[in-house]
Parts: sequence; structure tokens; C-alpha cells
Amino acid sequence: MQTMFSAPGLPESRTSVSPEMDGETFSGVSGEVDLALSTQGDFGVVERVDWSYAEAVGVGPFRFGMTISEVVEAAGVLGPAKVSDCRRQYAVFSQTWKVEVHRGGGTPSAPAVTAYVSQDAGLFGVACDAVQGPQVAYHGLLLVGREMGDLESDMIAYAEVHDMQFRYTCEGHAGPDDPGIVMRAQPVGEVLRSRPLFMVPRDGACTEWDSLPSEEAEVSGPPAAKAMPPDNPWPDAVRPGPEGTSPQQEWHGIGYRPCTSTAGEDRSAKNSPR
Repeated sequence: MQTMFSAPGLPESRTSVSPEMDGETFSGVSGEVDLALSTQGDFGVVERVDWSYAEAVGVGPFRFGMTISEVVEAAGVLGPAKVSDCRRQYAVFSQTWKVEVHRGGGTPSAPAVTAYVSQDAGLFGVACDAVQGPQVAYHGLLLVGREMGDLESDMIAYAEVHDMQFRYTCEGHAGPDDPGIVMRAQPVGEVLRSRPLFMVPRDGACTEWDSLPSEEAEVSGPPAAKAMPPDNPWPDAVRPGPEGTSPQQEWHGIGYRPCTSTAGEDRSAKNSPR
């Protein structure tokens, strides 16, 4: 498993302006790799705060395990916060609240960040809105507000160059090989854009995926199906096709690591297909 940061604390945040989404190209990767992608004209121009993430520690000003009052106080660097109850998803989970953080000033808009706090675990999840949210990078790869297909392509290219792995969620969304980053797809107009959820397990749950708040499950859109190459090493990896059609096979690509295995098989790229 890849570790993002060796520092015990969270790096400082800084402010930057994201590229204009006017149909031109911009790099979806910061740092040493330059992978260009096309943008959508209806996405708008967003001034983002750049946050850093540390696995099992936190993201931006938030540290996992914080109480509601600590989350609200930390959110002040971005804007005002509103606290509300979450629906009780499973009896095993303790009472949970969501803290919606809006950007300070300007016209009303969707929350830039939504933090989830449970009575037993404290802060266990932070979702960054695809449009309003801060930008977070993983090994230089920008994670927030990306068109999902472009993010997947960049993940594959990065995995090939750096001999790394990446993983798909159970819904088929590509993301870093880090269990604390659950990639969600947020509809923005007619495009699905990335809305990463930074997490730790809550209330005795086995994984971050098991801890996913129901509110976030309702946000994510379906992944787009892709054609399987003729030399497919995993012929049983399929996705149902449109209603009334045959199932469409899905190519997982180099570096694939599933969130769950099929029939006990490990399908990471480290295992050569037989």
C-alpha cells in the first residue's frame, strides 16, 4: 500500500486559482508529471484552496476523530458551517451528524466540504465538492473536480510510469491505492466529476466503504461503460449494458486493484494473467 505523507501532522493549506474551464486544456497533475486533459465549458471558474491529505490523519484543517465543535472551529478557515443530523443508516452505527461548510462571502452555493461525525468515532469522513471544494492531490495527481474518464486515464498512465497500483470502487470509479480515499462521481451538468471522500472506518466497520454515509451514496453517479480490449485478461469482468441489451465488458486496465475480489482471486496488476 502506498503512503502519501510521512509527516505526522497535516501540511499547511494555500490558495490557488483553478484553470478556467473554457474548453482549453490544463494539466490534471501537479508536480513532476504533466498529463493534459480537456475541460468542459460549463464548469465555470473556481478559486480553490489547496489542501493536503495524510492517510489515517486527516485532510486540510480536519483531523479524524475531531468532535463536532472542533470540526466547526476548523471549518472557519473556509467559511461558515451548518450542522444537521444524518439519517440512521444501520443500527450498529452511533448517531451521526454532517457538517456542511460553505465558502465565505459571495452568492449562496452548494457546500464546499461536507464532514461526517459520529458519536463514537468522531470525524470519520470529509467530502470535497467537485465544483466548490478545495483541491487535494495524491502524489501530484489532482483529485477534485476532474472529469471521471480523464481521472481514470491519468491514474492508468501514472500507474504505468511509476509502477504503482490504483483501485476501483465497487461502482467502477478509479482512485488512488489508498483505502482512505473513496472516489465518488458527482453530476455537474451532464458531466460526472470527481468528489473524493477522505475517510477512516467508523463505529467498528471493517472498511471505509462499509462506513460510507448514505448521503454520499446518493450523490455518486454511475460510471461510463468501456469496451473491453480483445486481449482481455479478465473475461468475467462485466458490467450490465443498457436495458434490453447484452452486458458490456469492462476493461480495468493496468494497475487495477479491486475493492473486492471475485471468487477469492487477486486481480492486481502485480499478478500476471494466466
